[in-house]
Amino acid sequence: MTKLVNHPASFRDESGYIYHYGKDIFRSVNKVYREDYDFLLSSGLYDQLVSQKLLIAHREIDPADVKPLNSEVYKIIKPRPLPFISYPYEWCYSQIWEAAKLTLLIEKTSLKYRMTLKDASSYNVQFWGTQPVFIDTLSFIRLKKNSPWVAYRQFCQHFLSPLVLMKYRDFRLGKLSQLFLDGVDLDLAVKMLPLKSYFNFHLFLHLFLHSLGQKYLSKRPSAISAKKITGLGLENLIESMRCAVNSLSIKKEKSFWSGYYEDNNYSASAFKNKIAVVISLIRNLKPKWLIDLGSNTGLFSRLTSRYSQYVISIDNDPHSVEENFLRAKKEKINNLMPLLADIINPSPSIGWRNFERQKLLDRLPVDTTLVLALIHHLYFSYNLSFPMMADFFAACSRNLIIEYIPITDGQVQQLINLRTGQFSNYSEDKFVESFSRYFVIKKNFPLKGSLRSIYLLRKK
Repeated sequence: MTKLVNHPASFRDESGYIYHYGKDIFRSVNKVYREDYDFLLSSGLYDQLVSQKLLIAHREIDPADVKPLNSEVYKIIKPRPLPFISYPYEWCYSQIWEAAKLTLLIEKTSLKYRMTLKDASSYNVQFWGTQPVFIDTLSFIRLKKNSPWVAYRQFCQHFLSPLVLMKYRDFRLGKLSQLFLDGVDLDLAVKMLPLKSYFNFHLFLHLFLHSLGQKYLSKRPSAISAKKITGLGLENLIESMRCAVNSLSIKKEKSFWSGYYEDNNYSASAFKNKIAVVISLIRNLKPKWLIDLGSNTGLFSRLTSRYSQYVISIDNDPHSVEENFLRAKKEKINNLMPLLADIINPSPSIGWRNFERQKLLDRLPVDTTLVLALIHHLYFSYNLSFPMMADFFAACSRNLIIEYIPITDGQVQQLINLRTGQFSNYSEDKFVESFSRYFVIKKNFPLKGSLRSIYLLRKK
């Protein structure tokens, strides 16, 4: 009999809690949610959403196979495992946009089956590669006659606020979701938005007027009453919100880093050789997990995805991650997850007792790590020595493919010109000495037409 362990992040929803046994995830369906759960299955909504790959599939577990949790449990379900858990503050603009559209599509579909979402949190969405999927099976409740959408405010705070701030102000404001786990408050979003955003009718309705309504009711709680809304009114509300989200489509923008491959220090032959070396190494390794750190616009992530089971492509530039996501989506690469994160300042553990959202370094699987054109930035921009880098990469890698860039390289010289001091410890000998403490050097590939080299290292 398997004894399930309560997940520390699961305590908010009394309908059912998340448990784990090793790496397997389970969820209880508590008796308080019994009628809604049964209706979800019998109505055909569950089958419809799963068949369209909008909702994560699950199977029910024989109670005899698990140790009874308590008398409040109705059933135990085991959701289909996800390859990787990410959080909204690690998503680029289009990932948040796609997650918002998915949530509204699910709500629209639910209304046809006389159900509705009680939760519209962005944390209820995960990505399978570039495909968003809703993961909270217990968010569906039966629709009560003339009832408003109870998750309306939550949707606006979790999706609409971050999207408008990123579109009208700066992509980097998506990181506000890390500070505000319950969504960016509407009054804060409104204060930060430019005047031109007022002329978008749907945004004016769902952000500006919504925010004013919240302020009014907070000062006059006696004015709060249950507002009746017809089924048609709910459909119109969802359609209006869909129009609001669709109006936030963006034009492609470039950052300094998103144009890196068009303006770098490689000759055409050297870059071609680099691609050939990296693809050959990954083809031979056939990693289950490939973590591409400092992936830029994800060129090498996409090229090597066909030889890896799953690729997590990490960069700290939001425009580069945006381009990576859109290209992977266009190319229909389903085993690549672009992630917006900074390895110098990775996502920490946050939430209640720092248990709700797990830190990034604990979520990343240990397998094969790809580190191209990165170590000179770590060394000269962040003062990380080779021993510090070697220690870090040893903690998250079994195989390490890493590019060494000599001090004479033009990109390195640009960084040195911005600094003062002695850089005698930046040499290939020091690099090899430091990494040899943790790794066996399997191969070294000097790139043709370049002074750079690519090393294949294996953890000792």
